[in-house]
Amino acid sequence: MVSIMLAGCSDIGEYYVGLNMQPDMSEVPFKPGLNVFGIVKTGPSFDTANHFFEVHQLADIFDFDEENLIVVDANVSLTRITSEDSEFKYHPELTSDSIYADETIEVRPGDQWFYSCSYDSFLVESQCIVPEEPRIINNIKLNGKHLGFSIQPDSTAFMYGVYVIENEHVAYEQILPVPGESTETDILLDWHPEKGSGQLFIFAYDENFRTYHATSNTFFKPNTYRPAFTTVDGGYGVFGAVSSTLIHY
Repeated sequence: MVSIMLAGCSDIGEYYVGLNMQPDMSEVPFKPGLNVFGIVKTGPSFDTANHFFEVHQLADIFDFDEENLIVVDANVSLTRITSEDSEFKYHPELTSDSIYADETIEVRPGDQWFYSCSYDSFLVESQCIVPEEPRIINNIKLNGKHLGFSIQPDSTAFMYGVYVIENEHVAYEQILPVPGESTETDILLDWHPEKGSGQLFIFAYDENFRTYHATSNTFFKPNTYRPAFTTVDGGYGVFGAVSSTLIHY
């Protein structure tokens, strides 16, 4: 009986605080590498020059120094292939510690992008497709504190972020579409929306960002080891795309 009780306590401890999920990090050899974050974006709500690409070195938990994370001489290169098969190449340059940018970058829905980042002996690669700008099928419906609309199907959009802005009021809703189906949305607001007073921002995220967001940000238990996860090849992090639409109601 005692052993069963102890086993039960161990299971409970693991579930709530991850006691048995902790690897002995002192016995795990540290492997250097790169952690990257990159985004290309399009839409009326975006500053078209505000594409940025962040590069950091991985840190050894037993020999951590924030200065060692900064990478100032990485080689970041991008290739854009449009829906008409035109090809453009970009080489973002360092603008601040570990941040690379190129104000000449142009992004359109349907573009295919290839990302490459090299530093020292490391090479990180990824690719993505820019989602179509979200389109509303029917008129926006206002009913009491509810705001409803439907987004037309888009095989390149894997997650939507919706902002409702009216005067001093702001609401946010995250929506996961069903492939091949229109995305029916009904948002319960803290106020009564009025016709002619508000704005609706809809952001469509590609598969890379959807996967990265769902896998790296939603799992949290205190003191629990989180297995490594990435959507890029040769390192850690994400490179993806987002498009947006601005609608007045």
